[in-house]
Amino acid sequence: FELGRIEADSIEKEPVMTIHVVYAVEDTKGQQQPMRTEVEVVSGAPVKQLRDKIFLALKIPEEENELIQIKTSDNEVLSDSGVLDPLVFERLEYVSVVRPEIPAPPLTKQTSLERLKMKPSFIISNHQSYFDLLFDLLGLHKVCPSAPESALSTITTRVWKLLTLLPTNQRLLQGLRNFSIENKEVEGSVFWSYFLDTDSPAKLLYSLRIIQRLMKPNLHSRDKMVASRLWRKRMVAHGGFDYILRLLDSELKFFTNAKMGCVPQQLQMHRGCLGLLLQIVNFFVVTGLASFSKSFHQYIIRVLGSPDDHKRQIKSDDVEDIVQQLCGGIDSGYLTVFEPHLYISRLIDVVLENVKFRSTEEAGGETSVVRPALLLCLVSSLLASPKVMQIVHQRLNDLVIGGLMENHHKLFRKHVKSMLLELYYSSEAKIQSPPVLTDRKHDHKNSKKDNTPKKNLHDVLFKLLVQTVPMTGEYPHTSDCFFDMLQTMLKRKIYHYHGDSKEVVKRFGKLFTGMQKMLQDYKSIERSESDIDHTLSGLLTTSLHLVSVEIKHKSGSVHYPFKENSQQMLDILLNILFKLPSNSSGSHNPDPQAKSHRSRTAAFDLLVAYAHQHIANYRYVVDKTLLQMDHNSIRFRQDAWMYSWTENCKSSAGYVGLVNLGCICYMNSLLQQLHMLPEFRRQVLSLECKKKEKQESFLYQLQTVFGNLQESQQMCFNPYGFVHAFKDYDGNPTNPNIQQDVNEFFNLFCQRLEDCCGQVSKDLVMKTFGGVLEQQIIIKGANNRYRDEPFYALSLEVKGKRFITESLDMYVQGEKLTGKNQFKSEELGRKVDALKRVVIKKLPNLLILHLKRFEFNFDDMKKVKLNDYCSFEEELNIQKYTKDYLDAKQEAESTTQKKPKGYYDYKLHGLLIHTGSADAGHYFSYIKERKPIKGQTCRWLEFNDTVVKPFDSKTIPAKSFGGTQTSTQRTK
Repeated sequence: FELGRIEADSIEKEPVMTIHVVYAVEDTKGQQQPMRTEVEVVSGAPVKQLRDKIFLALKIPEEENELIQIKTSDNEVLSDSGVLDPLVFERLEYVSVVRPEIPAPPLTKQTSLERLKMKPSFIISNHQSYFDLLFDLLGLHKVCPSAPESALSTITTRVWKLLTLLPTNQRLLQGLRNFSIENKEVEGSVFWSYFLDTDSPAKLLYSLRIIQRLMKPNLHSRDKMVASRLWRKRMVAHGGFDYILRLLDSELKFFTNAKMGCVPQQLQMHRGCLGLLLQIVNFFVVTGLASFSKSFHQYIIRVLGSPDDHKRQIKSDDVEDIVQQLCGGIDSGYLTVFEPHLYISRLIDVVLENVKFRSTEEAGGETSVVRPALLLCLVSSLLASPKVMQIVHQRLNDLVIGGLMENHHKLFRKHVKSMLLELYYSSEAKIQSPPVLTDRKHDHKNSKKDNTPKKNLHDVLFKLLVQTVPMTGEYPHTSDCFFDMLQTMLKRKIYHYHGDSKEVVKRFGKLFTGMQKMLQDYKSIERSESDIDHTLSGLLTTSLHLVSVEIKHKSGSVHYPFKENSQQMLDILLNILFKLPSNSSGSHNPDPQAKSHRSRTAAFDLLVAYAHQHIANYRYVVDKTLLQMDHNSIRFRQDAWMYSWTENCKSSAGYVGLVNLGCICYMNSLLQQLHMLPEFRRQVLSLECKKKEKQESFLYQLQTVFGNLQESQQMCFNPYGFVHAFKDYDGNPTNPNIQQDVNEFFNLFCQRLEDCCGQVSKDLVMKTFGGVLEQQIIIKGANNRYRDEPFYALSLEVKGKRFITESLDMYVQGEKLTGKNQFKSEELGRKVDALKRVVIKKLPNLLILHLKRFEFNFDDMKKVKLNDYCSFEEELNIQKYTKDYLDAKQEAESTTQKKPKGYYDYKLHGLLIHTGSADAGHYFSYIKERKPIKGQTCRWLEFNDTVVKPFDSKTIPAKSFGGTQTSTQRTK
């Protein structure tokens, strides 16, 4: 069934045109009336086919066929000898069927309203039963709890997409707009519980979207601004804001308690509900506070919608007018029911929850929640109530570590940084809370002591950042926003103490010394130009801010408090920039530690800052750098001044390429495939090479290639030694100027590896690539014959095969030996009918499939390449081609041992591609990482000789399935 489905999906269907046909019939009064119908015909088909389909649809007798003409809307008669050109029919409205003596019937065009009523979107949106059915489908997981998760996900995604594409449901829209149920106005929680159904997250999300649409103002229309303000006023009067707060509390409890038991589809709906609830609460809170204090005017832009759009539309001078239009006539007393201390801690938990997301795709669903959650946290903190500030002080450490460093999504880290900086600025400015929130009775009732933290928030936050600096070494990939925030605060602190040298050293000396110690022993993660260690660059740039501090005395002299006694720090910087790698570096990243443009620029800037206006430092730096130039001088060539070290560094993908010495691309592409097998590479490197002449040793040269591909920091490695040591069947070194077949090279490679270390290397090859085929001859009336045959790669026919499964089927279907080809049975003493087939007796750990795209053409007496289309999936189940499966299928009861789940499943991890013809072509590889580089997911990469770069696996069909492509070139 699956194979048939794939075949049906993969076959390209011919384009079909729908042609509108107009014909005339006589009514009861004998008058001609135009009628319509539609027929479908293949694009490019002859007009005769269209005529036959029309006559069949209209049931016109055969004897009248020749008396009737087919005309286009341009009044052109269609000849049966013509063809249906799609370009012509795209501009035609219809064809008409007429007798020669009768004019074509006039076509009465449909009105726009008639066309609208015929659209499926109009029909569905104006029938509540259809909407109810769609909402029921969104709750399918409750009715069918045992249904496959993938099926539920597909249905939910498609249904919700359909709901969002349809016009808004009129019953819900009119009911919420008029605060009525069945055209009867209803007040209080009865109304809101009817429309905001908490039992159905999908319905709740849909209704919240309508509420958001009704309450949001339109800045381009004063009338719509007034309408939205009046609707919000009625919403508050009907207890809508209070009910929204209760829903927010319920959703936050859901994410705190019951989230783990929720299916992914419903979790996505709940996340959408929480995001909209936060946006609605933000709008009411910010607009209400802005009517009391200008300090909150800056947040008006954020709650109006897209920040980028409104920044272009709203000028600072217009904000007061907008606030008046938004809040005029609305009593902000509704804010008394908003108690921020009940929500802020849980909101922080929601923000920190996205720490587990590593990719943009995974975190995409969280963006609609995190931003409004952070905004509500910020606004709540600005109110500066004792309970809120106590919670903020308690959770600062979580926000700094979890939000700024543990979070793998850079956009979220930026949002958290922005919120903390605004808290820092507001704490310095001492924004006062509006009376509507500070004078509530429960804030002072029975309050015997003030729980407000005694220390200012900006001092606590800066101190916390300084204390956290030593932890940044654990987060080199994600500490960028942390250091950005630290440097921003540091600049403000330095400016505050800019005239007092002793105070500056007292305040920041411990921070500077701690960073110097970290840099002295720091082990960077940078292995190439593209690997950025944010902790290394952050330590360097933060140190730069302190080293650049200058204190001007009244006498006119300038003092640099952090430049004295700096020889140790200068040595650290020179090592970070220029230290050469050594054999004792081990497996960690070799020196120099700064390899990226960012970290090297930061180190050089710090070096220059030390030398600026300081004679002793300047001389020391000059002496050391001149010494570096003497020891590491480049041999002057014709292009010496064009030298760029970044061009010769390991690629940004993190892997090393191989130099093509002529025509050895087949060798390079296969060696890269083998090197990307971590366990195989480890085993090869652990083999002992006993041959004294290393230049002639196949094993030693292979280990040299693998060692350089693993440890080198250069862009590519020259495999000349391996090419020389790899001998052909006659014992001659490989000629790098002769192209070879990669499958033949692989077979010879396995043979050479088996021979190099006796049984140890034989076991390695067999364990990695080895499988066993069983040649079977099934004989009627006699004992079957079996013969085992080891293999390292299965060769598959591609000629005339659209799927590799068709080629694999050829193995087990076998060849029937009948007639002249009957099998001679020694047991029966005569020729008998038999079936000759091949099955897989033992599966290899690594399955290599060789697609036979080269064959010998005996007519032309030359080798040709087959470009036939042959597709494959990223996962392959090989069970039905195995001996176990076929034996169990033939026996009434299976006696074979049951295999564990997934035993027969293989996942695609590598493709070795040949482009060009049989005589001239090029090999390269696509490889998926088995083990990802730290901080990343497994990637697909392209290894093309010296070039290694990321590869989009979505293009595998276009890049590797083969087939022909047709291109059209238009000329004027």
